Amino acid sequence: MNIELQNFGKLTLIRWKVRKNKGDVMEIKRILDPDGTRRKGGKLIIGGFPTQGTISTISAGYIVENLDMELTGVVKSDEIPPISFIKAGKPLSPSMYYMKGGLTVFVSYFTPSEDFTRKFASSLLDWAVKEEYDTIISLESVASKNLELEREVVTHGASSTDEGLKKIEEAGIEIIQEGLISGVSGELLAEASLRGVNVITLIVESNPLFPDVRAAIKLIESTNSLIPEEYRIDTENLEESAKEIEKNIKDTLEHTKKMIDNRTANLPEPQMFG
Repeated sequence: MNIELQNFGKLTLIRWKVRKNKGDVMEIKRILDPDGTRRKGGKLIIGGFPTQGTISTISAGYIVENLDMELTGVVKSDEIPPISFIKAGKPLSPSMYYMKGGLTVFVSYFTPSEDFTRKFASSLLDWAVKEEYDTIISLESVASKNLELEREVVTHGASSTDEGLKKIEEAGIEIIQEGLISGVSGELLAEASLRGVNVITLIVESNPLFPDVRAAIKLIESTNSLIPEEYRIDTENLEESAKEIEKNIKDTLEHTKKMIDNRTANLPEPQMFG
């Protein structure tokens, strides 16, 4: 199996290779900024790797769009499903990453297999250490049992280091005291704790029945509290989208209820036979 991380434009090509016979091996070339210099220190990775639902992808994508980040590369692997995500009529890779200054954002549109998850998380940590990234923030969501549209959304966090836990606490985010985190986020936390790499995972509960924009807003607001001011996102446009989506859902539910009520009212009275 090969995992390749391909760069575009002025950045150097990166290849990750996992060799079946010799174990997991990552071959990676130095990343250069467009001006030919290598930026060191203060660098941050934000990852939208969906395990359940699309909230992590929506949040990461919104960050990319609002910061006008440059598409820098794509992740290639035999284990990525053969799909293209279409936006404005144009195809996008199932897994991409964008860069701006000291920030790198990964956006994925598929749920990876367990085998790919382990190898990708390990390779990403190798790359982060080599390129001297300070922190990885992985965005995640789980299905909520509360399906009310206007429910309160709370962010919970976990970290592989004491430094990360301190940042989470100072940001006013609830620390997960006990629980399970799966997918890329869980694997990153587990392996990073062994390596001493600072990984933070932020989790919100989202409505599994529709794109829960309010959950995405909460995830972005919580991310804002952990990152430099220059990368913080204004969620006003998302707030408007949330209101519009919720209005459409309410209208649809009310219309559906009226249809059901009308059909019920027109049903013939049950007859007794004996």
